Amino acid sequence: MKKVLLTLVLAGTLIVPAMSFAVVETSCDAIKVQTTCNTAGCNWNPQDNTCSGVLIKQTSDLIDLINKIGNWVFAALLSIAAIFLIVSGLMWVTAGGNPEKANKARQMLINALIGVAIALLARGMVMVIRSVIGG
Repeated sequence: MKKVLLTLVLAGTLIVPAMSFAVVETSCDAIKVQTTCNTAGCNWNPQDNTCSGVLIKQTSDLIDLINKIGNWVFAALLSIAAIFLIVSGLMWVTAGGNPEKANKARQMLINALIGVAIALLARGMVMVIRSVIGG
């Protein structure tokens, strides 16, 4: 149990900082530069130097947002599965003929492969949503 907890903590320390880059703005309020505001298709107010509007104006914007979220979820799930594959492989190699340890490593390997399958299904779900929306 301690090893699984340690693995989860290590995976979290690797993935959580990367997930912070996945923040997606849906409002123009955070934009503070006129050229960026105009490029994003928002409305620049020269009196108080603010940007207003909504970044999701059409279906393609929503599809892009779904793609970005799907890519981050896919990367996170694959990263976690890769860590578990490595740990289960090390457990298998160091089992030293102990059938109990080998079975535990085998079960962890199966669970990691199930994680890869879930990641692939999540990726496929994004494609299904895109096709339903019309992208």
